[in-house]
Formats: sequence, structure tokens, C-alpha cells
Amino acid sequence: MGLELLSVIIPTAGRRWEELRRCLYSIEQQDRQPAEVIVLHNHGKTIPNWLKSGVINVRAKGTIYEGFNAGVKAAQGPWLMMIGDDDRLPHREWLKNISKYLRLKTPWNYVYHRIIPTEYDGSIHRGIVPPLTGKNKLVAQMILQCRHGIVSHSGAAYRKSLHDEVGPYPEHLLSQGDTWWLSKASLMGRLKLKSYYADGPIVGGDNAGQRVSKNSVERARAYDLIEEMVRNGA
Repeated sequence: MGLELLSVIIPTAGRRWEELRRCLYSIEQQDRQPAEVIVLHNHGKTIPNWLKSGVINVRAKGTIYEGFNAGVKAAQGPWLMMIGDDDRLPHREWLKNISKYLRLKTPWNYVYHRIIPTEYDGSIHRGIVPPLTGKNKLVAQMILQCRHGIVSHSGAAYRKSLHDEVGPYPEHLLSQGDTWWLSKASLMGRLKLKSYYADGPIVGGDNAGQRVSKNSVERARAYDLIEEMVRNGA
């Protein structure tokens, strides 16, 4: 029970097919399968044959976050999971482990994995956010990791209704848009969280898309917008 409610969404605009193939293989090897896998791309009719079966193909031009938003619109399930096309699920029971928390009547709307067996006892986990000064590029990590202990948005599951409440991912950003979106959800007080222990993080690749995400100018831009949200109280 649970996975029949889950739509896995993988944006792949402008990225290498081999990374995506490894990502999809890690899903195919799961002990249990989700209701659907949606791949968003901007490659028109040039997609390889192996991508034409077993997944739902949606063409989405523009940034990766335009792909995220298009995937949300296309998804049929009440629960969504975003996975980067260069990410891979680390073991065969990843989806089965999360499925037990995906029920229509559960109180939470965001289920994420921890790689620490128990919750932090120190002040870092009490939601303490230091005074903001200038271009504080740690604002997003402080909100998401210190307040909630969230490791990564990739591989987490959340209700489609949460997306309706918070709004779309920021399509004008090239990097850290998912961090911006989660920070906004947190500041709005919309997150109803459930964490579970995972024995390893999502495995990431090293492709052109990641090099874009490491661009210091774009990253700083995203954090500036997050800091502005904090100052304005979302």
C-alpha cells in the first residue's frame, strides 16, 4: 500500500541521456514500483527508444523548474516525488520504505529521509536561526536542515495539495529552486513533516546540470531571494 499513490517526476532538460538511464534503472530495480514515472524533457522527437516505454514522456521547454511544474500538472497521484535525472536511488528498498508513510488519511504532507538514526538533541535541531547579515548564503540550509533536518528534496515525497498551497517552483531560477520552494513552505507554516531513517543518501551524478547548479552567481541569487523571504516573513 502507498506506492500506488505516488508519481515520480524526473526533469531532464538539457542533460545527458546516460545519466537519466542510470536514474531510471535504479527505479526499475526497486522491490516495489510507483504508480507512474514521468520524464520531462525538451528534446522533441529525438528521445531514445528505451525511453519510449514504461514511462510517461512530457515535453517541457525551459528551466528544470519549469519541468518540475509541468510534471506536477501531469501527475495523477496525490503524492509526488522529484528525482534529479543525475540522481539514483541507493538501494532496492528505497520506495518500499517510504511507501508505508503514504496514505490518504495521514496528517503529514511531506515525508523525507534522515541519514542520522535519531533526531538531533542539540540546539541545531531546535529551529534556531541566527540574525541575518548581508548576503547570508546559509539561510536556506539553516531553515531546512537546522529547523527540520531535511537532507535533500530529491527522493522525498510530498502531497500534491502542498504544491497547490505553496505555489509553483520558481521558473526564473536555474539553481536551488527546490530549496527556495521548501523554504517558502516552511516560512508559510505549511509543512507537516514526517521523517524516517534511511541508511544512505540519494546518490548524485556529476554532469553538466550539476555544474550549472554550482554556479556561484546563480546560487547566490537564489539565496538572496530566500533571505528576502525570511525578512518579509514569507
